[in-house]
Amino acid sequence: LTLTPIWTQVRYNLSVQVDSFDTDKGKVKPEGVAQYDGGSRVELIAQPNDGYAFKQWSDGSTEAERTIDVTNNLSFTASFTNRLFTATFVSQGGTFNDGKTTNQMTIAYMDQFGELPKATYLGYKLKGWYRDPEYEDPGSAVDPVVVQGVTYVWHQDMTFYAHWEKLPD
Repeated sequence: LTLTPIWTQVRYNLSVQVDSFDTDKGKVKPEGVAQYDGGSRVELIAQPNDGYAFKQWSDGSTEAERTIDVTNNLSFTASFTNRLFTATFVSQGGTFNDGKTTNQMTIAYMDQFGELPKATYLGYKLKGWYRDPEYEDPGSAVDPVVVQGVTYVWHQDMTFYAHWEKLPD
């Protein structure tokens, strides 16, 4: 009597998805549920969309690209967050409430600007904030009345310069 072993490969389910609150912020590879042979090595990739950053996998790993060993049924969920940008305000001769000549705000991608910093310059009136320090580009004006509460799409850090008008003596 001869016995011949018959081996069957154990297969496991691997589920990879994006957090339900973040579906517009990024994608994952592989996506969905698939079966893999036990012991398989699979590369997981979390790719953020423009304006977003990968935050973490559901197991706490913060590596956007990683290789895992499939040794049982596994599930991974990727979460993403808005990228943060810095808006720097330069007072151009004036000062802010804290006495400094620059002020910074952190703004998330697709977030609202909020309240602009308050600057003063003795004998001058603030006309507005401009991306152009020489005020030569009218398209660079940031009207404080218009900006507050308006959603802007931030793609980079930006600097704004105060434009002052001398008050009559």
